[in-house]
Amino acid sequence: MQVFDLFSAIMDGAVLPIRHPDVSLARKLSEEETHAHLSPRDFVHLAVMLNNDISCIVTADQGLARVPGIKIIYPR
Repeated sequence: MQVFDLFSAIMDGAVLPIRHPDVSLARKLSEEETHAHLSPRDFVHLAVMLNNDISCIVTADQGLARVPGIKIIYPR
């Protein structure tokens, strides 16, 4: 499908690994009341973003849209 091909081309070399500090931060974030609406996967994404000074994410998921300082780019 074209959407997957385009996404693959955009993300080539830009996918970050999940490291132990990311898992630790995800756990800490999950304990904060302000993030109660996030899923476990959202916590991991957010932790990787924060640990890598990233404030923008391409996603169709609405969960991160409520996190201050995070910009969402919705795929079409």
